[in-house]
Amino acid sequence: MHHGGMSPTLHRWIAWRWPLLVLAGVLAAVAWRPAQTLVFDQSIVTMFAADDPLLPAWRQFKQLFGSQEIVLAAYAEEKGLDPENFTRLKELTDELQTAVPGLRVQSLSTTPFGDQILVGEQQAARRLRELLTGYLLSADRTTVAVVCLLPVHPPATREGEPTAAQRRVADIDALRKVVEPYPNGTLAGEPAMIVDGFRFLEEDGLRLERVSTALVLLTLLISFRSIRWVVIPLLLVQLSLLLTRAILAVSGYQLTMVSSMLAAMITIVGVATISHLIARYQAELAAGKTPAAALADAVHVLWWPICGAIATDVIGFSALLLSHVGPIRDFGLMTALGSLLVIPCGALVIPAIVLAGARPRPAPPAAPQPRLGRALVALWQLIERRPWRWLTGIALLSTAAVWYSLGLQVETDFTKNFRDDSPIVQSYGFVESRLGGAGVWDVLVPVPAELDLSTLDKVRALQQQLRALQVTGDNGEEAGLTKVLSLVDVIDAVSPVELAEKSDNPFTRGALAGALNLMQLQMPDLYASLDATQPAADGQPAQRWLRIMLRAKERMPAEAKSQIIMRVRELTAQHFPGPPPAVVTGFYVLLANLIQSLGADQWLTFGAAAGGIGLLLMVTLRSLRLALIALVPNALCIFVMTGILGVMGTRVNMGTVMIAAVSMGLSVDASIHYLVAYRRLRRTGKSVVAAIKEVQRETGSAMVFATLALVVGFSALAVSEFVPTIYFGVLSSVTMIGGMLGNLIVLPLLVYLTERSKTAEPGT
Repeated sequence: MHHGGMSPTLHRWIAWRWPLLVLAGVLAAVAWRPAQTLVFDQSIVTMFAADDPLLPAWRQFKQLFGSQEIVLAAYAEEKGLDPENFTRLKELTDELQTAVPGLRVQSLSTTPFGDQILVGEQQAARRLRELLTGYLLSADRTTVAVVCLLPVHPPATREGEPTAAQRRVADIDALRKVVEPYPNGTLAGEPAMIVDGFRFLEEDGLRLERVSTALVLLTLLISFRSIRWVVIPLLLVQLSLLLTRAILAVSGYQLTMVSSMLAAMITIVGVATISHLIARYQAELAAGKTPAAALADAVHVLWWPICGAIATDVIGFSALLLSHVGPIRDFGLMTALGSLLVIPCGALVIPAIVLAGARPRPAPPAAPQPRLGRALVALWQLIERRPWRWLTGIALLSTAAVWYSLGLQVETDFTKNFRDDSPIVQSYGFVESRLGGAGVWDVLVPVPAELDLSTLDKVRALQQQLRALQVTGDNGEEAGLTKVLSLVDVIDAVSPVELAEKSDNPFTRGALAGALNLMQLQMPDLYASLDATQPAADGQPAQRWLRIMLRAKERMPAEAKSQIIMRVRELTAQHFPGPPPAVVTGFYVLLANLIQSLGADQWLTFGAAAGGIGLLLMVTLRSLRLALIALVPNALCIFVMTGILGVMGTRVNMGTVMIAAVSMGLSVDASIHYLVAYRRLRRTGKSVVAAIKEVQRETGSAMVFATLALVVGFSALAVSEFVPTIYFGVLSSVTMIGGMLGNLIVLPLLVYLTERSKTAEPGT
């Protein structure tokens, strides 16, 4: 029995179903080992585009001062630190230094006469005490900190050797193990936050894969009441995911910050594809066909809609490659690859499982479908009675949604990426409430090879303005830097005389030289972290740089953080315009700028997805008008969702920025199935209204089941520890439901209004 032009291919496909299933098993076995080697890339630099303008400054800083990645080990001394309990601080400092080879530490116990600085009334003691307050000690002395400068680890050179990232994880774990037994002991800082974040994400990935798969399969079991339709998507998704991971590993890719959603996304794409096939296969069985004929005809009818739907998914994911944020680009690449693999993997596993033990007699359709189909037809009849009222309401909703979407703001507090009860947020809260800011960043200022009093004055003047810096956030609160520290401050503290250009004489110049020598002898680690010389290279002379260490609150409003960084840049440019100019850099600046780019990325990726999908629809449907009609309901649901976020004041994070492009690709799948079915019915001679009614009843029912599977799958992301994952899951579910309603209400309405004057489909 032949089924159109594709019949010979379909018959060969069905005849070779068991060898194809064996081939699937062989591919899975080959892919298993490399897939297990795929690991998380925990490097901060890979989060940025290679041409990001902030990276040269960051690399320059690392070249001068090594890694210099800092974490704070802090604990509470509720009665206040004094010489009597000073031993506890010394023990902690020694334990930390012993726990991690190559670690450099700074605390009051490593400061010469640190215990005397606490109580001394001499001028030098008072100056040093003031200098170190907010850095190593809280103003009320009830919180003590040890600054830990993490060692630099070289890349792994042998197979099986721990990578630099794995060693960094071990460093953070070792430091945390030492400090946590102390009263309220905690470890805070961007390196610890990134390590903990990736640990959460790795655990998330495993949990989300299991949960999303279980929920989706349970949904299919309830909807279609057959174990067969649970086994097929399970094998399809697992094979697609295994091959995706193997290809990524062999290609040298690593998982990134949002990669924990990879398994859930492939599950959703695969199950959405299978749902339409199930519905069509059952309809063919109900028409009295044998299982083999029903499968052949179902695939014949749905082949191009399925390919088009997968293509739109790939376009939506691929649009994320335009993002400026590394993890989002990588997520787009991984999910696009996984979506592409769904079709060949489906071709390998579907025929054998569908037809294994299938009975030749027709199977009845699932019980809910007739009732659901009647309800969807009734919905269409409501729309048909007053189409212009519906269109007016939709137009008003669209206008409001677009307007409020423009009010979205970006969340620059990186701790907001984690739940409030997570250890990361708790650590930051402890440090920022007791010691000031936990956000560490730096200003590098060029100075002569020989420090003189004039240079000290210039640095001192800059620091005075930095300490006085205050900005007002969008919530009306004022914010500023919580600590400013440089070599000049330490020199001023230990010098017996005032060091200023106005007092330039041999005695003060000698005092400056003496203070520098004293620092190098008594506080070598602190000195090395504040003063470095860049060697001559590429025809450029050697250059000495002083480092001004800045601390600011990580948990501050986005607008305030942006203003502080901008004002620091302006002030440093005024005092040290160059050449070479002063440099502002650090984790704090990098992360703030990274997240600031999300707002623009959201609409850039959405525009690329919409444009690419529009072209694909035009080719698939061979109609510019129908392509535009298909885009409207899907774009509308996205704007409604972002408009709601704008009204609620919800800030954009890495999860929300991906919603528009990804949701556009996923929700337009239903539009393709709807319009292809509509055109097929019109070619048989059915009127516009009759065709819409039948599509609502049959394709609309499959659309509801597919959307239900999508929403259930996305809901698994709500249990994540990573807030962007939660946002992505919840908002995607909302958008998918909105897309379904758009494709059941807006799409048929627009088709009806633009085609009701036609008597037949062109070309029939």
